[in-house]
This record gives sequence, structure tokens and C-alpha cells, in this order.
Amino acid sequence: MKKPRHSATRPFFHVPPVLVAVIASVFMAFTQGCAYFGKQKTADTRGIEKRLDTTTAEIEKLYASIQQTLEILMRHEAVISELEAAIELEKSGRAVSEPDIARGVESDSAETPVSEQAGPDIPEKPQSAYDHALAVFENGHYRDAATLFDDFAARFPDHDLTDNALYWKGECFYSLKMYGESIRIFEKVAADHPTGNKVPDSLLKIGLARLSLNDDSAARNYLEKVVGDYPGTPPAAKAAKAIQKLPAET
Repeated sequence: MKKPRHSATRPFFHVPPVLVAVIASVFMAFTQGCAYFGKQKTADTRGIEKRLDTTTAEIEKLYASIQQTLEILMRHEAVISELEAAIELEKSGRAVSEPDIARGVESDSAETPVSEQAGPDIPEKPQSAYDHALAVFENGHYRDAATLFDDFAARFPDHDLTDNALYWKGECFYSLKMYGESIRIFEKVAADHPTGNKVPDSLLKIGLARLSLNDDSAARNYLEKVVGDYPGTPPAAKAAKAIQKLPAET
């Protein structure tokens, strides 16, 4: 039986040229389609990124504008608080000039001691006078208490309780939500009595007053100072709790 012979020049499988052309056309169309969609996707992505950049810039401008507005409002609120404090002090017989208020400086003008206004109702002994003022404060008569503490500091400037009296005077204005005036008094306690027992409490109250005025940055600085300088004290514990409620720093 003879074996079939194959031509040396004819392949075993023959692909028709038409099929080759079809496959090539399909491949080219597929390649071009992929390239088109790739370019389209890149263009869309760039468009989205550009819009995001624009939106981010607008948000940053808006945030800066809001911050400026808040700063202006805080300054206005502080001025209003100071003016209210001046009115209350004038009613109690203490004259405070408008230029002094604008500069945030307490007036050095002459004061009329409460003891002269109220007669024998004001105790003459330092401890009794201090206890009397504190009792008035605890009964919620903050304006009257502020006047009494102020009188105590004027009559007994070198007494051990003078810094305490000034501190409670600041607490009176803090309780009246006159934060600008209270801050000024607490700062005076810390500056004039740096070794006094009311310095940590005064710094704490400055931080809380700044917090009430929406000045978070200044509030954080004072609160962190209390925690760092007076660890283990009640003011430090209160300051730490207040810090936890502050928004995270950016």
C-alpha cells in the first residue's frame, strides 16, 4: 500500500485570505476602541480632578472668610462685655473711662468703698468681710458680690485673701457671662499674684472664657498650660476634660 505524498510547498492547513483580513480588521477595531475609551477615561478623570481642585480652593476661601468673620464677632463680643462691665461698675460707684475700656485697662480713678456706701452692713475684719462677700456670691447676687470683693481688695491689698477676692470677682463676671471683663480680672490675678493659690483656677477660667467666646486656639493654650504646669490638681483635671471637647487641631 502506497503512502500518500504531500507537496513540499503546500502547507497542511490553509487559512483563507478573507478570514485573515476579517481577523485583522476585528483586531484593529478592538485596539482602536480600547485606545478611544482609554483616552475618554483619562479626559473624564482630568475633568473631575480639575473640578475637585476648583471646589477645594473655593472651600478654603470660604473657610478663611468664616474665620475672619468669627474673629470680628469675638472682638465685638469682648467690647460689648467690657462696656457692660463698665456700666455695672459705674452703677456701683466706680468710674471707668471709655478709653480705658477700649484699651482693656482697668481704670485707676478713685473708687468709693462699699463700706462707705452700705454703712455698718460691711464687716470690718478681713476674714468676716471676705466670708460676707463669698456668701453674697453663693446666693447668686453676682453684681453685689463683685462690688464686695473689689472693696475687700481695695481695703486689704496685702492680705493673704486678696488674690482670692480678686479671683471671685472674676467669677462674678464669668457667671454674668461678661467674659471679656472676667478674662481681664483672671489675668490680673495670675500677673499680680504668681505664687498665689488661685493662679491655676484663674488660668482655667481664662481658657473656659475663651472657649465661650469661640476662641478655641487661645482656649487650648490656656487649658494645656494648666494641665502641664499644675498636674494632679482639680483645675488640671477640669482643663483636661475641656480639652477633650475641643475640635481636633488641623
